[in-house]
Amino acid sequence: LPPVGIVRINIESGRGFVIEKRWLGADDVPDVYLCVTVGATLMQSTSTTTPTASSPTVWRTPTIMDDLNPTWNVTKDFLLWDRAQEIKIHAWDEDESPLDPDDDLGEACVTVTELLLSPH
Repeated sequence: LPPVGIVRINIESGRGFVIEKRWLGADDVPDVYLCVTVGATLMQSTSTTTPTASSPTVWRTPTIMDDLNPTWNVTKDFLLWDRAQEIKIHAWDEDESPLDPDDDLGEACVTVTELLLSPH
């Protein structure tokens, strides 16, 4: 089936991130990046490279270093296969050490239909 349209995601800025207090060493101001997922499910299809509702597209923003209120001002278009597709935005604190995985800062999820029906 052909896509039903295109959804344009504009990531402007984030706020409300906090400094991670550390017992040893300097406190950590987050180096924030976002992973934006557009798709009906979170399963990645390995049998095809063609986007479908069951194989979401993931977009990673640039990392904004040492900022509690990062500004990205970046835009990306995604094919829309179904208005029930979810848009998930997941915030991460990038860590440089391979022994220290990136820290989960939180996520938000909404369907395309919910956005279209939103008064904002």
